[in-house]
Amino acid sequence: MSLAYSQSSTFGVRLHVDKHYRNQRDKGGELSSLARTQSLRDRFFSWRGLSGQSYVCSIFKSGEDAFVADITLGVAIGVVRSHVDVRALYVTQLGQYDNCAQLREIGRELGVNEWHVHFSSSDGVFEDLTGSLLS
Repeated sequence: MSLAYSQSSTFGVRLHVDKHYRNQRDKGGELSSLARTQSLRDRFFSWRGLSGQSYVCSIFKSGEDAFVADITLGVAIGVVRSHVDVRALYVTQLGQYDNCAQLREIGRELGVNEWHVHFSSSDGVFEDLTGSLLS
């Protein structure tokens, strides 16, 4: 199981933590190509990995956990968004959840209100995003 989350979490997968969240500055933003369309701008976000690579993600709201948990190849970023502040708190590889209850519990515990999903089967995406967002 590959995941990373807040060191203060009490979720029962503590042994599988790869990296811990520590006062980081998020490296992401809205897509400038979608600046004129509110409906699409609210559905996509770009995060920059440690390598400098940009990863375009689809945004799923916290009530859409079941969709996110069903994805078999990709990386999910648990995000807290409040007005203009967007903070990544959690990064996990998808395809490892038996049901959405596990993902929902992690999200609830950390206060996640959005899941940003990068659909990819490429090696290194999880490590690149984790290294940038949670270091």
